Amino acid sequence: MNKDVALRKALSRRTDGLPEGFEQRVMNRVLLEAEKKSRREEVISLFVVSSVSLALLAGGIFVLRYFFSFNMLDLFANVQFRMEYSPLLIHCVFIASIILILLGLDYKFRQMFRKARREHGS
Repeated sequence: MNKDVALRKALSRRTDGLPEGFEQRVMNRVLLEAEKKSRREEVISLFVVSSVSLALLAGGIFVLRYFFSFNMLDLFANVQFRMEYSPLLIHCVFIASIILILLGLDYKFRQMFRKARREHGS
């Protein structure tokens, strides 16, 4: 923000004929570049966290599989699903999908609200 204030002061000191709206266009460009940079950093950090998580998961599976001879299929070999649980399973999947959809909508609406608040506040 100090750079922002300094840029505004420098532009306000100039008295030779600047075109109409020049200051506003420059400030909009500066703010746009700052937003792009923060968004880029957010995407990069999300990619790094996802990559590290997948690497840890793959490493854990590798260690369990090759060093401890752990087999997931042997663990669930005796499990049998009966048809009487089918309606309950369908109901649980339906409720879980509704919850995921509502969480996604909540996330999007919060993003839109924050963006509108930032635009209205500045």
